[in-house]
Amino acid sequence: EDRHSFWMKGMRFPLDFIWIRKMKVVDIIKNAQPPQNGQADETLPIYVPNQPIDSILEVNAGLVDKNGIKVGDDVQLR
Repeated sequence: EDRHSFWMKGMRFPLDFIWIRKMKVVDIIKNAQPPQNGQADETLPIYVPNQPIDSILEVNAGLVDKNGIKVGDDVQLR
């Protein structure tokens, strides 16, 4: 577990980040935008969870709201 950071370098579409620890959603970042054309790497936002995590699920932006995902939800892998 750690507070791993992520950025959107090279991405072409927005994402929602679902931060997970011990199979529970512990933080969510919605609608992280891809870089604009020509945007310098040093200006890209760095996304960090508000607490240590052991997993992250990156999904298309809007999926969190569409599916009602919220902090505290259980995570099940199938």
